[in-house]
Amino acid sequence: MSNPIMKLVNNSSVGGANTIGSRGSNNNLLQQFNEFKRTFKGNPRDAINNMLNSGRFSNAQIEQAKGLAKQMMSMFK
Repeated sequence: MSNPIMKLVNNSSVGGANTIGSRGSNNNLLQQFNEFKRTFKGNPRDAINNMLNSGRFSNAQIEQAKGLAKQMMSMFK
């Protein structure tokens, strides 16, 4: 099975088919988030630290994702 967090990150990136401003993408993004939430195991903070330490994401990218998450919180409740 593919990594759901990477699918979520890749599909919500700028220029991707599922950017936040795309029609119909909010449902798809919500479905992807719910799949990620259902399948994620472990400590989220540890997962973020591992991505930072491995160089997979920069601190600026993590901060950008946090900002987007705050903006979209009401969608995911």
